[in-house]
Amino acid sequence: MLRRVTGREASKALLAMGLAMVVPQVAGASPQAALEFQQLLRAELSPEQLARPESKLLHFAPDQGLLATESATSIAEAIRLASGSSLDSLAGENVYPMEPGAYAAEAKKALSKHSITLVVIPGIFGEFIRVRPFENVLARPSLAKDAFVAAAARARTDANPARRALGVDDTYSSEDVSVVSKPIEELVHVGEAGPNVKVVFLYPRLASLETLGDLKDRAAIFNRRLEKYLELSGDQNLAFVGFSRGTTYGLEMISQGFAAGKPWVSRVRAMVGLGGVVFGSSAADQTADPNHPMAKTLQALKRVSASLQVLPEALWSRPGVIYDNNKAWSEFLSTMKAIDAETKSANPDRDVEVNTTEPSMADSLMQMDAMGPLALSYKFLLQLGLTKPFSDYSNNIRRGKALIDAAITGIEQLRTAERLEWWRTHRLPLTVKYYALAGAMASPSESAIGRMSFESPLTYANRAVEDVFLLKNRNDYVTASGLRLNDSQVGVPQAMFLPKVIESLNPELKGIRTEFLGVMGTHHWGLALPIVFDMRDGRENPTPREAMLKAMAAKVAFDMEHP
Repeated sequence: MLRRVTGREASKALLAMGLAMVVPQVAGASPQAALEFQQLLRAELSPEQLARPESKLLHFAPDQGLLATESATSIAEAIRLASGSSLDSLAGENVYPMEPGAYAAEAKKALSKHSITLVVIPGIFGEFIRVRPFENVLARPSLAKDAFVAAAARARTDANPARRALGVDDTYSSEDVSVVSKPIEELVHVGEAGPNVKVVFLYPRLASLETLGDLKDRAAIFNRRLEKYLELSGDQNLAFVGFSRGTTYGLEMISQGFAAGKPWVSRVRAMVGLGGVVFGSSAADQTADPNHPMAKTLQALKRVSASLQVLPEALWSRPGVIYDNNKAWSEFLSTMKAIDAETKSANPDRDVEVNTTEPSMADSLMQMDAMGPLALSYKFLLQLGLTKPFSDYSNNIRRGKALIDAAITGIEQLRTAERLEWWRTHRLPLTVKYYALAGAMASPSESAIGRMSFESPLTYANRAVEDVFLLKNRNDYVTASGLRLNDSQVGVPQAMFLPKVIESLNPELKGIRTEFLGVMGTHHWGLALPIVFDMRDGRENPTPREAMLKAMAAKVAFDMEHP
C-alpha cells in the first residue's frame, strides 16, 4: 500500500512510482498532488494520444514560481511570485512519465471502493452556450440518468405533497418574464464518466440568469436543487467541480450548507476549482478602472438599463416612450462602437488567422461566454427584443433590463476585492479538501513551446474562432496582470487555493486542506467545453475532458483512503 509523503520525502517516493521532477524544492511546497493527477490523467489517455509529442504539453506540474506561491500571504504577493512563470518554464522543468505507475493503480483501486459523484457547476454566461460542460458525458445514455429521471417522475405522482415537490423546481423564464416550475430533471442533468464516477450538472436554462446575478441568491437556488437530487437519489460521496465562476458558486453553496447545518455537507469530500475564480480575475478588475474599456462598457449598460421604459398600456398610445427607448439604445450602440475601436490594441499574435469554414456568426454570438463590446451589444440587442419593436415590446424591455442588471452584478462579483471580502466573511468546513486545476493558454508568438502548444491537436481546435478570439484575451490579460500563465479569463495563481492567503484573510480557516492539481495546457473554455462557436466542419476542442473527470474522481477517492 502506498503511503502519502510530503516535503523532502516526496521526490524519492515519486521516483519509485516512475515519476521524476527536477523542480527546485520550495520550503513547505510540493508538486506531489499535480504529479499524482498527471499520472491519473495519462492513465486515461489512449496509446495514440500518449505517443504524440504534444502529450507533454497537455498537463504541467508547477514550476518554482508556482510552488513559491504556496508561501504567499496575499494574492498580490502570489501574483508577483508567479509573474516569471510561463509555459516554457513549466515544460522545461518537468520530466514526464511515459507510463502510468503504481499510484494510478492504487487510486483506481480506491475508486472501485468509493463511488464519487462530481457535481459540476457552470460558469458565468454559461446559460447562453449551446453545449454543456463535459457535453459528451452528459449526452450519452446512462443507468444513472435513467434512474434519476424515473425517480423524479415517480415523485411527481406521489400522494405526499412534499414528495411531489421533489420532482419539480422553480426557475426564471425569460420567455415568460416570470418564475415558472419545471421538472427537476430539466434542471439537474445526470451522466456517468465511467465505473463509480457519476456526473451531476446543475443546468441553467437559456436566459434563466442563474449564472449571472447575485452569488448568494444563485447559490441558494443550486443548493435547493442539489438537495432535491439527493433526496431522490440517496447519499453519495460528493465532489463539487466549479468551472470558472462556478467555483465561487460551489464555495458559497458549501458555506451556506455548513452555516445551516445541512447533513449533505458531511458528504462533500472535495471542492475542485476548474479554471476557478478563487481570488478574483484581473479581467474583471478592469471594470473598476473608469478609464478602461470594460468599465466604460458596464457604465453604458447601466445607463441604457436605467433609461429604457416599459409601456404599461397599448403601444400606440405612448409613441414618445418608444422614441426615447430607441434613442437610448442608439446612444448605447454608438458608445459600444467607440469602445470597440478603443480595444483594438497592439496584439503580438495579430497575424494568427482564424481557420474557419464560415460559422454562422449570428448563432455563434449567442453562444459566447464572454465577449467584446460589439458582440456583447448584439447579444443584449436580441434579448431586449428591439430587433422586433412591435412584438411583445414591454416584455422585451423587461427581459433586457433583467439581463443587463444580472450580468453587471455577476461580472462585478468576480473582482479581486469582492472575492477577498468573501473569504474574509465566510466559513467553510475544514473536513472538505479544496483542489484547484488551472489552465494556461499558449501564445504562438511567445516561443517555440507556445507555438507547439497552440497547434496541438490534443488541446486546440486548429485555430477555430474561439482559439483566436481567446488568444487576444490571453494577451490582454498578460498586460493587465503580468501573468503569462493565464487561460484568457483567470490567472493561474488566482485560480489556486493558497492556504496562507486564505488564513491571512480569515483565521477561522486556519488548517484548510488544499492541493494544486497542476495546469492544463488549454484555454478557459477548453477546460470544460467542447465548442462555443459552432464550426460547419464539426471541429471541436479536443482536450480530454472526460479523462480529466476520471482523474479527479480517482484522486478524491485515493485521498479519502489516505487523508
